[in-house]
Amino acid sequence: MKISLLFTFLLCTFSLSAGTGPSAFIFPAKNIRVDGVAEDWHNISEKYHLKANFGNSNSSSGYFKSAYNKESGQLYFLVVLSNKPEELYSKEIPSLYIYLDLIHRMDLGSRTLRLDFKGDSIDSFDSAKKWNSSDPALNLKHVISKSKAYPNKVIYEISLDLADIINGYTSFGLEVLSVATDSINGNRVFSSWGIGGSKEFMPFRLGNLLLLPKPEKMTQVSGLLQFQNHVNTNYPEQLLIYKVDKPSFWTATKVDSTGRYHFQLPAGDYALKTYGKVNNAHSFAEKSRLEERVELQFSLQEEDFKILDTFHLTKYKAPDFLLPEKGLLFSETLDVQKLDFLLEVYMDYYNVVGVQFIAIKNGNIAYSVEKGFSDKSIDKPLNNSSIFEIASISKVIFAIAVHRLAEQGVIDLDKPLKDYLPFDQLSDDKRANDISARHILSHQSGLPNWIWGGPFGFESGKKGSLLFEPGSDYQYSGEGYEYLKRVIEFITNRDVESIVREQVLIPFNMQHSSYLETSFGAELVVGHSEEDPMFWGLHDRAWVAGGLYSNAEDLANLIMGIMHQEHLSQNVYENLLSKESMDRSPFLLYFGGYEAGHTSGFEYVETELGRIIHHGGNNGDFQSRIAIDMQRQNGYVLLTNSNNGFKLDLKLQEILFTGFKQ
Repeated sequence: MKISLLFTFLLCTFSLSAGTGPSAFIFPAKNIRVDGVAEDWHNISEKYHLKANFGNSNSSSGYFKSAYNKESGQLYFLVVLSNKPEELYSKEIPSLYIYLDLIHRMDLGSRTLRLDFKGDSIDSFDSAKKWNSSDPALNLKHVISKSKAYPNKVIYEISLDLADIINGYTSFGLEVLSVATDSINGNRVFSSWGIGGSKEFMPFRLGNLLLLPKPEKMTQVSGLLQFQNHVNTNYPEQLLIYKVDKPSFWTATKVDSTGRYHFQLPAGDYALKTYGKVNNAHSFAEKSRLEERVELQFSLQEEDFKILDTFHLTKYKAPDFLLPEKGLLFSETLDVQKLDFLLEVYMDYYNVVGVQFIAIKNGNIAYSVEKGFSDKSIDKPLNNSSIFEIASISKVIFAIAVHRLAEQGVIDLDKPLKDYLPFDQLSDDKRANDISARHILSHQSGLPNWIWGGPFGFESGKKGSLLFEPGSDYQYSGEGYEYLKRVIEFITNRDVESIVREQVLIPFNMQHSSYLETSFGAELVVGHSEEDPMFWGLHDRAWVAGGLYSNAEDLANLIMGIMHQEHLSQNVYENLLSKESMDRSPFLLYFGGYEAGHTSGFEYVETELGRIIHHGGNNGDFQSRIAIDMQRQNGYVLLTNSNNGFKLDLKLQEILFTGFKQ
C-alpha cells in the first residue's frame, strides 16, 4: 500500500509540498568518541532542536549536533532527547530515526535511506530497493551507535563511515526524528527537526545537511522574487541556492506569498534558480511553465546582512498554436509524426517524467510509444515492458468481473448487499441496507469516496454513514468498490486477484496486469511529483478501487476488445455501457462535453462528437486515462508516472478528439 505502516500519522497530517526542509551547517571535528557521552561535543557544531509534533508537546524536547572527519570518512551525530525531571520517559528507551539522502542531486531525483535506532540496535529501511537493484549508498556495517539513559535524558551517539563521499562544500539530505512514550499517560510523542512525514518515500521533503571545510561566519540574505512579464500567478514555493564552483553544495529557501525569501550562507559565489519547472503544482487549473534556465548570481562577503537584487522569472504559455483545428483521430489517417511531436512538446511543457501511450483508430492500434523515465533517481528509461499503477482505471476491470459473475448467477446486481455480507461499520445508518452492486458500480451508493482515509480504513472498526439514500444521487466512491470486493470474495470464497484474472485478464489478453506488486519486480515504474521520485510502499494487498498494476498494451487489448464487443455477452455489454447515473456538478467536463456521469463501470461524457466512454486514474504520482469512442472505434491509453499527467491528458483530448478551441 502507499502508506508507511510506521508513519501513517505523518502522511495524514502534512500535505505534499515541493522542495526541501531546514538547513544545518556542520564542520570538521576530531577525537569524537562514540560512547554515549556528550563531553567531547562541547564547542562542536550548533544545536538543531527537535520539535514535538504529536502527543503532549511539553513532554519531549531535544536536539542534535553533527560533525565530520574528512580523513577517516566519518559522519557523526549526537542526539540528546530530554524530559522535564518530573515527566520521565517510560522504561522503554526512545527510538531514533535518521533519514539520509547521500545522492542528494540538485537536479532532483534522489532516494532516502532510513536508519532505525533502538538503544544500541540498528536497522535500516531503503524504500527504493523494490524499484531498482542498485546498492544503497550505506549499509549496516558502516554504522556504529551507542546510547545511554540518564535520569532526565537519553543520548544517542552515532558514527557513519561514508569514505570518499565526505568532503567540505557538499550537502546531504537529512531528517532526525524521535519517537518516545510519555510515562504519565502512555501516549507516543514524536519530535523532529523538519516538518512533513513519509520522508523515506519522498526524499525532497528532507532538510539539508551542509558540510563546510571550516567554521565560517554566516551572512543573512534577503531577496525578492518577481515575474518579468507581470503574470497573474503564484510564486514558486521554493528556490534552490548553490555554490557556483561547488554545485554539490546546495540548499533551498521558501518563498512567501509576496515573493520574499530569506536564508543564510557563508562567504562565496552563489546562484539562485527555481525548484522545478511547472509552477502552482497543487492546482488542477492551467499551470505556469517557468523558464528554469534563468538564474540570479551573487557574491557574499563576511558580512552581517545582504539584500539581493530582485530575481526576475519568466512564465511562458503552452504552444497551443501548434494544435490541430480538429482532432487527429477524425482525419482519414492518423498523422503519427504530428502526434509524436505534440506528445513530446507537451510532455516537456508539463514536466511529465514518463509516458506509455497508445492511440487506437478504427479499432486497431495506430500509434504506440514509451517516452521518458521509469525512475528519475537513476535515469532509468521506460520501455514497453514497464508496469504502471493505473489508479482508478482499476475500477473498470473489477466492474467487468462483477458483471460476468452476475451473468453466471453468482451475484444479483440489484439485491441488497447486506443479504450477502453486511457492512458492519454502517450498521447505524439504516439506509445502507438498500445498497446494491449496481448502486456501487454506478456510484449511487451514497458512500463518500473514502470514509476512513483509504481502502482498508474500515478495518479500524469506526462507524460511518451515507451521504444520501442509495440510488437517489451520484457520489464517486472508492469505498463502495472495496465493499463490493469483500462481498464478492465472501460469496465465492476466493481472492479477488484470482477472480479478476479468470473473468477479465485472461479473456482480454492482459498478461501484464495484477493487483499485487510481487508479480513484477524491476519492471515497476516509480511515481514522481514533478521530477522527484516517490518511493511509496508497493501494494501487497489487492484493492480494486485503485491498485491494479498494468501497462498500455494490456489496456489497449481491453479497450479494443470492448470496441469489438468481444469476450463478453451482449447482455454484459448492455449493462456495462448503458448510462446509469448523472453527475449534476462534475469537477471537469472532459472532451469538451456538456453532460457527464457513470455507466456500471465507466465514466461517460456526452459531447458534440457523441458519447465517449472513458475512465481516469489518479494516485497522485500516477495519473492515467483510457477513452473509447464506440461509434467510430477510436480511443487511447495514457499512462504517466507524474503528478502532471492529467494536464497532458487534457491536451491530448484536444489533439486527438476535439481539436483546439479558442
